[in-house]
Amino acid sequence: MELEQCFDGYGETAVWTAAHDYEKRIDILSGFAQHQWQVLPSLTLTAGMRYETVDIRVGNYSTSSGAIFITDQPLWIDRSFDGWVPKSWINYELDKWAPWFRDTSLSLGLSRIWRAPDYHGDYNPQGKPAGAWLDPEHGMGCDEDTSVIVDYEFQDKQVIEQAEEVAPDEWTFESVPINAYHRVDLAVSHVLFQQWGTLSDGTLKVYAGNVFNETYEDADGYPATDRTFGIGFSVSM
Repeated sequence: MELEQCFDGYGETAVWTAAHDYEKRIDILSGFAQHQWQVLPSLTLTAGMRYETVDIRVGNYSTSSGAIFITDQPLWIDRSFDGWVPKSWINYELDKWAPWFRDTSLSLGLSRIWRAPDYHGDYNPQGKPAGAWLDPEHGMGCDEDTSVIVDYEFQDKQVIEQAEEVAPDEWTFESVPINAYHRVDLAVSHVLFQQWGTLSDGTLKVYAGNVFNETYEDADGYPATDRTFGIGFSVSM
């Protein structure tokens, strides 16, 4: 069982009033259980389940002027998320096949990916109340030498309020409509080697962002990036 809490506040040296609200911003409660079965002398199956509940408070005002960003929402926007995250792992020992296979095994793991917006930079980036619209990330994970990652994102039609400080303590507000959109990202990674001299975990990754070249705008009203492709290599030392 795990409990995590985070409170707001900038300390006694901050001079603006809003810095001393000391509101609870994040409350996370989670638990995990797993069991292992010896299916065969060389075959082991492990399965587990994690449950997590996340409560966040999204600040809906400017810490410098106190102006409300989303006019039809309260000063603090409360959001709650919860999810079940199953994970499974199967491992086959190769020791009996040949002497040089000693301490060698084949493994495959499958799990659900679920992450709520539980980081301040996610739900209040630069003080903006982005958490009013964010939902948890979903996906599937595969733990093996080769992994395929598909990330799907959907946002329905929104109208946001943009605030701009045109002079000290003088603000202008503009309503910006954002159309609904779907976005799919795809990546394939392969572990080339586990250990090579002083290097370890050499991994090659090929990815495509915005696979279907969806046209949409971000929360600030700027056009999002078109379809992109890339390749990368990472290694630990």
